Amino acid sequence: MEQVLNRVDRNQAFIKFLIFFLVTIVLVVGAIFVNYRLPSKENSKLREMSEVQRQSDEEELKFIALMKEAVALQDSIKEGVVQSGAIKTQLDNKLSSLYQIAKTDNTIYGQLNKVIADKLQKLEDQRMRIADINKNSEARYSSMQAELQKCQTNLNDARQVAKP
Repeated sequence: MEQVLNRVDRNQAFIKFLIFFLVTIVLVVGAIFVNYRLPSKENSKLREMSEVQRQSDEEELKFIALMKEAVALQDSIKEGVVQSGAIKTQLDNKLSSLYQIAKTDNTIYGQLNKVIADKLQKLEDQRMRIADINKNSEARYSSMQAELQKCQTNLNDARQVAKP
């Protein structure tokens, strides 16, 4: 058989074709792999983030419900609807639950919840202090009324003695 004159050029062209063909196939297969594999990883991360957000929302809803109950209890103490001792116990339980929820959450919402719980506690303390002051002032008012009556009686007696 005769030797082909451009055998070297043809072999080089064939090798180049094979290399480019393999590179193209690898790129297409890689693109398909990434197209199917990458979204599944991204979806799993998004599911995790969604679950964390859902749990955070549930905690916030629990906190809001407890906060509303605590505010209602504080308002009933203010209005004097029921005995304040029993309500104070319930209110203390609600506030401790609020603090527990605020402690477990380290996000910005947790910090906000802690501030709210602190303010509710301060509000309760102020209301209790006002109630104590009102009790003391009523007792003091009664004693001063009695003392005023006594002074007026003494004054009237002194005027009676002073009249000739």
